[in-house]
Order: sequence, then structure tokens, then C-alpha cells
Amino acid sequence: MDQEETIKQLHNYEAFAEFVAYIYQMREEAIRHMRDKGDSSVMQLSGEAVACDEILRVAKWEELRVRHFGRK
Repeated sequence: MDQEETIKQLHNYEAFAEFVAYIYQMREEAIRHMRDKGDSSVMQLSGEAVACDEILRVAKWEELRVRHFGRK
């Protein structure tokens, strides 16, 4: 099974949707904290946000969010 098919199957599970929603919340929190921190912390938080973005992209968060949470 390839990665695309695996993600498609995982979209059937509410637990997966909840986990990816948690990753989304972590990303948003990192972005919020960037406003309050110094340059070195911003670099670290930026890296965290980028890592979360990559997970959200691979998990197809937008499709997952609409399917499980009804938000567009």
C-alpha cells in the first residue's frame, strides 16, 4: 500500500482526525508564541510550525477537517 492509499484509509477514523487536529493546534500555538519571543526562540518556533505544516499537508488536513468536523 502506498502513502496516498494509507492516508485515504486513515481518513476513515475519527481518532486520526482528532490527532491531526491536535497537530493543527500545535502549529497555531507555535505561530502565536512567535510574536512574544526573541529571535532565537522565533527560529525554533518557526521550525516547529513548518514541521506541523508538513504533517498537515501529508495528512490532507483540509479534506480531513471538512469530512470529520464539517468546517471549510
